[in-house]
Amino acid sequence: MRTIYLILTFVCCIIAKAETFPYRSIASFNISPASESHCMILDSEGMMWVGTNSGLKSYDGYTVKSYKSNTLSPGILPNNDIRSMAEDHEHNLWLGTRNGLVKINRKTGVFKTYFLPSEDQRIIYHLFVSRDGTLWVGTDGGLSYFNPENESFYTYTSRNAWHIDENGKKQRLNSFSVKCVAEDKNGDLLVGTWSSGLMRLKRGSNVFLSYPKLNDINSAYSLFFDRNHRLWVGTWGYGVLCISNPDNLKNPQYHQYPYATNNFDIFYKFVEDPTTNTLWACTREGICYLDEDQPQADWSKYTQIGGNPLIYCNDICTDGAGNIWLCTQNDGVLQITTPPISLQTVASGKSSECPYHQLRECHTNHRWSMVLAGTQSIRSSALQQIHRCHLL
Repeated sequence: MRTIYLILTFVCCIIAKAETFPYRSIASFNISPASESHCMILDSEGMMWVGTNSGLKSYDGYTVKSYKSNTLSPGILPNNDIRSMAEDHEHNLWLGTRNGLVKINRKTGVFKTYFLPSEDQRIIYHLFVSRDGTLWVGTDGGLSYFNPENESFYTYTSRNAWHIDENGKKQRLNSFSVKCVAEDKNGDLLVGTWSSGLMRLKRGSNVFLSYPKLNDINSAYSLFFDRNHRLWVGTWGYGVLCISNPDNLKNPQYHQYPYATNNFDIFYKFVEDPTTNTLWACTREGICYLDEDQPQADWSKYTQIGGNPLIYCNDICTDGAGNIWLCTQNDGVLQITTPPISLQTVASGKSSECPYHQLRECHTNHRWSMVLAGTQSIRSSALQQIHRCHLL
């Protein structure tokens, strides 16, 4: 089976576009070769967090730190296999593991574990914080949210919720496995499932409304609203489709992009780059991006960048200022910068040109992230001379 998959992967490398990758990239940092990276988040303070099968990693631009339960620090995590992460409005970091949920209080450094009541709610596949600050949890037991007042979880079940299928039939809510959640401009939640399709939960209601069937198994594995309020749906085995009219459940207007089995057919996550008006996605075979002003065009697909393999690119995140990070399962974290730049060295009021291979600086909302000699990201406060890249 492994041999077959390696052959298919090789074929994908041939099929994916072979032209030079048009943006700058750098290998930011590597995780232990014994670890598999599953998820990643860039928090509001600019700290990078990576969830692996052997605990949590943090990267501040200088060093990688590890947090896990072992004989020296038992009980930090209920399970070291981290599957999802989110930051709430109080700047707490939430971790979804294979056996429970963890809240890290960033102010005190305290780790606190929570368990949802049912056995099918042990694995936390997805965490999402809506605009009102609510933490939503996706499991095999359905959709839940966290009530901070009594630190309990409310789960939508057949006892308290209803489902209206695409034909208008109303019945008690059946069980479903939640893989992703997104929020539209009205505060409604869009819920993607493993094999129960795409559903809408109206704000403040307990009724789930189904969209027309998406594909043969009705997979909606990842969701993303772009700047034009189009809903992008990544599937497991059926590529990606765009819903141009997601507010209309009867006529949502699907556009299915062409795909081939084992060739960019599993989409894990999407992000948007406002500096280039492009939509990016991480997939099992690599990454791809699309010009949002030409949504009918083909996706540009890459299985490697600069010799860095992108197989099992499990997560992707952005600071919204042209910096994109790719989290691969076994080959570390790769950074991409999309804006054109010019380099200058600023010292004692004098400026001179600075070659790109010596230095790159990328601006974020929270700090200047510097890259020296194309290898390591550090904070500008550590430098006596500030080497500045001006975005054009």
